[in-house]
Amino acid sequence: MRESSKSQLRDIRQYYTAVREGKIDSTTLLKKYALTEDFEEAVRELDSFIDLDQLTALIAWLEESLEDYKLEGFTIIRDPEFNEILSVAIYIGNCSFEEWRLIVRSIKQKLLEEGFDDLVGSLTIVCIDVFKPRE
Repeated sequence: MRESSKSQLRDIRQYYTAVREGKIDSTTLLKKYALTEDFEEAVRELDSFIDLDQLTALIAWLEESLEDYKLEGFTIIRDPEFNEILSVAIYIGNCSFEEWRLIVRSIKQKLLEEGFDDLVGSLTIVCIDVFKPRE
């Protein structure tokens, strides 16, 4: 994952500060990428599972950082038996199976370096093109 010149100037922590200060509208950004029919319900559920400001900061950073890839959106992954939230899946497009591991490692390493340990354990990064049928 290469970083654009914009993202080299900003880290996830700076985006987090901007979200906390109201410079980035969390609702607008999350709504843009939420892959759900009931956004308000999803946000209520996510709020008890994950720090929404941290998720917003990560999404804002990914918007700027995924130069060769495309941020497709995010969803909630649930336990099918108990309907409990297991993870937040972030979907990235334009990446191969081989790139997937590198992308996940890069994103999670960046989160750990910046102190977002809780967020790392709550995320699943998916290269969505890997699951599309080949033509």
